[in-house]
Amino acid sequence: HANLTISFQPEVGFTSAPSYRGLLRFMSATEAEQIPERGADSACRAGSATSPVWAFHNYLSWSTANGSGPGQIYDHVYAYGQPANASEWAAAAALASFAQFQALVEGYQAHLFSWYASMSIWKTQTPWPSLRGFLYDWWLEPT
Repeated sequence: HANLTISFQPEVGFTSAPSYRGLLRFMSATEAEQIPERGADSACRAGSATSPVWAFHNYLSWSTANGSGPGQIYDHVYAYGQPANASEWAAAAALASFAQFQALVEGYQAHLFSWYASMSIWKTQTPWPSLRGFLYDWWLEPT
């Protein structure tokens, strides 16, 4: 691993979402129920499957390419099933966030002190009510 030049990665982050109760703190129940469709992108362009309110609060896509062909995606939230409402979406997002955070930490731990000297979680708290990467929300509720 002599070719590795960065032993400390200062900006490690992950996707996250507030609980259903957290969603209702910064958007109405009607707005919260406009959950992103499977594979919705983060760009929130006109015609996107993401509502303007979710876009305004920095919705970050939970989808990744799955390598099975052009346009094929894997949605980490919808992997737990089709949510019927925002409460189910938030619960599935919490599971997806946990799995992502666990993989992130275990990946760094696997090579700690051989490839990496340390790790720091970037942006543990969002500066405003948001739908993007944090360990606890604006009201200090863990996500």
